[in-house]
Amino acid sequence: WLLTFIGSSVGYANGEGHVPPPWAHAISVLAGMAIADLSRFIAFAPSDGPARNERMLAFFSAGDYDEAWVDAHHLFKSGYRVEPGFLETLRAASGRNE
Repeated sequence: WLLTFIGSSVGYANGEGHVPPPWAHAISVLAGMAIADLSRFIAFAPSDGPARNERMLAFFSAGDYDEAWVDAHHLFKSGYRVEPGFLETLRAASGRNE
């Protein structure tokens, strides 16, 4: 449920890809908790695509676009399909065109 909430926050994002102020603190705290938990899991199962995908979403929700791109690239290399709509959102928010 936590990652569903974090992922759904993308729908509340304004045109710049940032969560509006009323949600910002809650999203940041929840994303930080998710990132910590998922990072521990990925340390034991580095090839787990769904876990890395969820962490990528959590990094995005926390505004850490560089780390979201690191996970996206790892997913590409492993053959895991990243949702194209999310990639467009990440490109717009990060200012990167990868």
